[in-house]
Amino acid sequence: MIEKYIGNLNLPYGINILDILVLIILILILVNIIGSFNRKRINKRFDKIPGFNINQKIISDIIEINLKLQDLDEIDSEFKLKISNLEKRTDDILDIKNIKYNPYKDMGVGGNQSFSTALVDKNGNGIILTNLYSRERTRVLLKEINNFTPRQELAPEEIELLKEIKKKV
Repeated sequence: MIEKYIGNLNLPYGINILDILVLIILILILVNIIGSFNRKRINKRFDKIPGFNINQKIISDIIEINLKLQDLDEIDSEFKLKISNLEKRTDDILDIKNIKYNPYKDMGVGGNQSFSTALVDKNGNGIILTNLYSRERTRVLLKEINNFTPRQELAPEEIELLKEIKKKV
């Protein structure tokens, strides 16, 4: 009957196709039996370890991985929330301006290594960060700006910086 589907195969030495199929099936059964003996032998070795069950170990590892994935999901959610809050805050910033200058040019020393940076929102609120550099020391100043009005006295360069930003409003 199987020859009807396979066709007439002329195999050497009078070997029948059914004989080949039976041989393949026997080999597969033998491989399956050897595999089950190997599994039993491996399980016996693991059974000698007190309190160790290979299936339970795999299940506990899967549970542990799932817990870590949940932790990563929570961290990802927190991270996304912080990023969106940061984006909302930066959307309010009208401009970031930077100016480099030499505050000691009237003394005949230094170069343009000092700078002031202004971060101001649409309402004119923000800060001016100033770094004054000299060979002996470096000073960092932070000055608050409310409604384009400084709370502290500004240097001429800082006043110019604030005027440039105010022009954009």
